[in-house]
Amino acid sequence: MAASNGIQAPSSIFIEPQFTHDQQLILLNNEELRTKNREQLIEKLERVIQEKNASITKLEQREQYLEDTLKKRNTEFRALEEQLRQFEEKVENQYSFAFSEYPKKKTILDTNI
Repeated sequence: MAASNGIQAPSSIFIEPQFTHDQQLILLNNEELRTKNREQLIEKLERVIQEKNASITKLEQREQYLEDTLKKRNTEFRALEEQLRQFEEKVENQYSFAFSEYPKKKTILDTNI
């Protein structure tokens, strides 16, 4: 590599630093510790994801149960509404029939004077 003034730097500058045995052990231990921490973090994240997925599944099941219950209750309500309508018609028909059976009493207004 050439310097800006055209002078080439000695190649010894670009050699990687040499570490002592103790420094190499420290670097190796640090890398092992980072790897171990990374693996533990991945495991923890996988557990959290599994728990969240289980929660989502439970919520979806609960939602489906509530939808099914609502549909069932809706059907029951409509059936009760229909029964009520039929009962009201029956009562109305009975009253109108009952009133048509009895002759109307003559009042003073009904007589021709």
